[in-house]
Amino acid sequence: MQTSRPIRDIPGYLAELPNYLSFFILPCFISTLSPILIEMGRTLDADPRNLNFVLLCLTAGTIIGRFTLLFYKTRFKGINFIIISYPLLLVFTILLYFSRSLYTFYILYFFSGYILGAAMVIASDFLLRSPVKNDDRLITIASSFLPAGFITGLLVSPAIIKNGLDWKNIYILLVAIITMTLVLYVTITKKRKYAAASPKGTIRLFKDVFRDRSANTVFVIIFFIMIFYVTAEFVISNWTPTFLRMERSFDIQMAGIIVTVFWVSVVLGRIIISYLTARFSAYSIMITLSALSLFSSVSIMFAASINMAFISITILGLSISGLWPLIIYSGGAVYKKGRGTLLNMVFLASSAGTTLAPYLTRTISRTSMLFSMATPAIFMALVLMLLIVIIIIKKKAGMTAAR
Repeated sequence: MQTSRPIRDIPGYLAELPNYLSFFILPCFISTLSPILIEMGRTLDADPRNLNFVLLCLTAGTIIGRFTLLFYKTRFKGINFIIISYPLLLVFTILLYFSRSLYTFYILYFFSGYILGAAMVIASDFLLRSPVKNDDRLITIASSFLPAGFITGLLVSPAIIKNGLDWKNIYILLVAIITMTLVLYVTITKKRKYAAASPKGTIRLFKDVFRDRSANTVFVIIFFIMIFYVTAEFVISNWTPTFLRMERSFDIQMAGIIVTVFWVSVVLGRIIISYLTARFSAYSIMITLSALSLFSSVSIMFAASINMAFISITILGLSISGLWPLIIYSGGAVYKKGRGTLLNMVFLASSAGTTLAPYLTRTISRTSMLFSMATPAIFMALVLMLLIVIIIIKKKAGMTAAR
């Protein structure tokens, strides 16, 4: 059990708002599009099914942005990258407002994803080097902005359409958020004193960082934990509505409400976890949450009534909520050196999970819808087992447990 560390540096936590917003913008870009693909198709004279490729371009850009940041970090300070790239992101977003070409959307969303993916890694690195000592709590708070971004997008887009406004007004909102984030970075983050980042190049940094065999093993396991966790979460958030409609005959509105309840539960869960991290170790929390997630993943499979579905998805959202930020923190804290490099690799694992999930559900559902919904339970069981393995390795090697 940890020594209780209450939140005392409230101004310090608030000063990290620009980094929190970097976690908020990417899901806004994703979720604002999902409900309005039909309206976009009418404007762009395109089949809505082809517009899914826009989101694929955004995701691809995000993955490449996270990967190449390993090289850019040796040439730019994190704040310099933000100051250069966010104005470009503003330009891309404004061009999206005026564009009527589908191929232009593909290109602009790819480069927007590139910037946003890199910005999230930089934001995480800032949080780990923050003057605020409780960096795992900072990561947890920042991670709460991810589901908040999804919820915001899912609420704003339909509201714009229902009020008879052009769907492109979503880009006005995005421009406002990006502008506010950029201004906060310039006025707050640029003047804030963070712990020094490693000046070494990527190859040399790898050699300096990955020296201890036991620590290397722990990091590799964390890498796979992130893949398994993200795969489970993506299936839950994206496949559950289809499963409930096809297997349990829920109507489309009820299935949509259940997804919203899931994301709201995730936000509430991460707020709760931000307090628990001050009192318990990260690994003890993750083991508890993964066990609860496993149980609730199984219960959602057999939810035959609306009430049971709501109870199961709420418990699932609350329990799965804290895993993502704690996995990131644990991966970045394996070594004191090279945290930015470690975070890049953990984020790449996250992207791999996002790519794996739809392939699994599409393939398995052809054989059995019920078994396709068993995917989250299977992967959460793997997460639980790997966390236990890490605890065993740490005890044998005499490694200090991550908080």
